Amino acid sequence: GAFTQSSNTTVIKGFVRHMGAMIYDAATDVDTGNAQYTFVVPAEFNGAELVTFTAHSGLDASDTGPSGGDGIEVQLRRVRSGTDADMMSTLIRIDSGNDVSTIGAVDGSNDDVATGDLIHVDIDTKGSSTPGKGLVLVLGFKIPF
Repeated sequence: GAFTQSSNTTVIKGFVRHMGAMIYDAATDVDTGNAQYTFVVPAEFNGAELVTFTAHSGLDASDTGPSGGDGIEVQLRRVRSGTDADMMSTLIRIDSGNDVSTIGAVDGSNDDVATGDLIHVDIDTKGSSTPGKGLVLVLGFKIPF
């Protein structure tokens, strides 16, 4: 099913495992583009569903994240057997002036993963005045029993 996360708190029954990655380090401006990072789904996640997500920017204490416009917006794109599917029905977004994502919704028809799937991190916006510095993404997957 579809899970919506609006305040980084979602109640999920079951066992959740996480994958995380630093897409950009604290000294690097976030940039737009497809496949800014790629996760490869391991066998332990076969049959799992994406249920939680969080993105952090402004990793340096002196930085407050993106400013202006749409902030940072991220799409997760699953590739299975050469076929692309967007995993987010609402993009993961870090609003201008914030450093943690507060918006996003998983597309319930594209939330499952299989061994060897690729999950590309596509960055659609980076902040129109000042891009955020650094970006970390953590994805939570409900593991089938």
